[in-house]
Amino acid sequence: MEDMKYGKMRSSASHACIRCLVIAVMAVICVCAMRSDAFASSWPTFRGNDENNAVVSYRTPTAQNAAELAWLNKFGEMDPSDMGVWDDMPNPPIIVNGDLVLTVNTSIMKLDPDTGEVKKDPDSGEEIKGTLEKTTNYATIPLTYDGENDLIYCPLATGIIQAVDADTLETEWIFSATQSKWGLRPETSAGEPSGAAHQTQSPIVYSDGIVYTGLWGGSPANYDYFIAVAAVDKVIDGTEYKAGDLIWKYKSKGGFYWSGGIVIGDAVIVGGQDGIASETNPENSNIYSFNRLTGEVITSTELEGSGDICSSVVWDKEGTERIYWSSKSGKLYSAAVNEETGVISDIKSVDLDGSKSSVTSTPVVYNRRVYLGYAPTEGAYGYFAAYDAWNLEPLFRAELRGFPKGSILLTNAYEEETGWLYAYTSYYEPPGGLQVIKFKPDDATDGSNASQVVVEDLFLANGHSQYCACSVIADERGYLYYKNDSASVFAVKPCEPLELPKISGLKLTPSGTSKVAVKFAEESKATGYRLLYRLNNKGTFTTVNLDECQYDIPVKNSTLVTVRVRAEYSDVAKKVYGDYAEASVYVAKSTVKKLTGAKKAFTVKYDKHANATGYHVQYSLKKSMKGAKTKTVKKASTLSLKVTKLKAKKTYYVRVRSYRTVGKKTYYGTWSKVSKGKTK
Repeated sequence: MEDMKYGKMRSSASHACIRCLVIAVMAVICVCAMRSDAFASSWPTFRGNDENNAVVSYRTPTAQNAAELAWLNKFGEMDPSDMGVWDDMPNPPIIVNGDLVLTVNTSIMKLDPDTGEVKKDPDSGEEIKGTLEKTTNYATIPLTYDGENDLIYCPLATGIIQAVDADTLETEWIFSATQSKWGLRPETSAGEPSGAAHQTQSPIVYSDGIVYTGLWGGSPANYDYFIAVAAVDKVIDGTEYKAGDLIWKYKSKGGFYWSGGIVIGDAVIVGGQDGIASETNPENSNIYSFNRLTGEVITSTELEGSGDICSSVVWDKEGTERIYWSSKSGKLYSAAVNEETGVISDIKSVDLDGSKSSVTSTPVVYNRRVYLGYAPTEGAYGYFAAYDAWNLEPLFRAELRGFPKGSILLTNAYEEETGWLYAYTSYYEPPGGLQVIKFKPDDATDGSNASQVVVEDLFLANGHSQYCACSVIADERGYLYYKNDSASVFAVKPCEPLELPKISGLKLTPSGTSKVAVKFAEESKATGYRLLYRLNNKGTFTTVNLDECQYDIPVKNSTLVTVRVRAEYSDVAKKVYGDYAEASVYVAKSTVKKLTGAKKAFTVKYDKHANATGYHVQYSLKKSMKGAKTKTVKKASTLSLKVTKLKAKKTYYVRVRSYRTVGKKTYYGTWSKVSKGKTK
């Protein structure tokens, strides 16, 4: 399963024209004013830009208690044992002109970023959807938006690329790898048809009228292609290509799976799947540089022990001017690229944490640092790691809550005021939520865990738990968007931090010797309460989840009850806890078993309390116990007491209670009924 889930105004002198211009501009301003800031947002490709480098300056949520679910849209039910269910999965969204765009089964649709609902035609009220030739393969590869031609490119099953109008979602052209005129077919090493269908499992890259992507032939042993297809009618070296025509192809062992390319100058650069992904014996993949117009190989460099390359290539255009990628056997790479010739040189690599790991994460490069997530072969669920962008020396790493099969999103929005950077990733295990990594880039430079790297769950996906291989994206409002394998798409937005106060009014009231009634004040922000109790300081606390502010604890006589209660808030997005309030009560009622008079004395016998520290015997000449005197018995095993030096032939009133001392605090049981006896 894992391998299968691996996407003019020209001013006029006339006043009339100037007036028309002013009116037109004001109309545009008015229309824009009616739409939220989100409508200016765009996330057109897998990693958001032509450099494949998902770095933003958006004020995204920074902690679980400051994040809330804006909306979710569930498109189906997921049963991983039913392979057909994958057809009903939404693929990862992109943002086009402020709308989320994704596919579900054979439909392409726009979602309202404020509500998550499928957008509707304002006239007919019908949902705006386009029809696709096929579904996506396992819903892992997002669409690609071409702003130059206002087209959206859909990577579909059986090697299909379908281009649709970004406004109407109507089909403009379809490329199908199965068309015999293109000469494309997955092949065995002997050059025979493999019997497998093409899978379009790599992100589509657009540049200057051409789209590029890789095909996968169903097995690492099969051969498939990296291809260039005309996005619009185009003439190259005198040859005319219609939109949707194949321009060139390159056949490679293993094909291309999750390996996204990048265009630099006249070259398109991509990593291959030549190496079988084995931690014990990985084979060698290649990093390729092709002439983007002709497909001529500029550079093909074999990377020893790389295993499959399952990441896109990132270009740190404004920084080191180098490219970066990772490979599935646990390596991070960097190389120089000549922007004029496309030649790749000076390739550097590092083994992640010094062991063979598993990584499909596309790196993020920011301010001379490279960040990515990976899974080690043993130990932690996953790591977030930082490396020097020039020499790939390890800087720090932090243990994650889950393996990040998707790629990292990084925001620098808070860096200037606080020094902190925030990174976000999903994880490939339930609940398939989001984790946030808060860190300062220069905290540690010795390869160890940085002291100020904090990893927390940001979004829990409660009630929609599943695996997640999706990379998270963001818009200018700080909303985070992603989907997991529950067939749900989520929007998580920043909010004011939710804090719950300590419970007040906690009161424990014994009801006889059989139970203790617990009551406390209601907390308006809470969705529930957690109550812990322990008897006689023995064993662990028993946990009880409550919807109301009261609970009865069953007990026996002579029991010290300790109770802790806190308020809790829980929804799809988060869990927030208040501080515990604590109280204790000693439930014990004594019985005077026998009271015997003696000369100027009496002897009282009482019942044993196994959990007591001792007993108090109180006596008085008045039934009201006014002016009573108290004797203390300091051993729980002493069950009688003789009181002497009393008045002769007087009636005395006597009662008993046990007590329990814990540390410096003493708890008292209730008094027995008053008994009377006469001295001699």
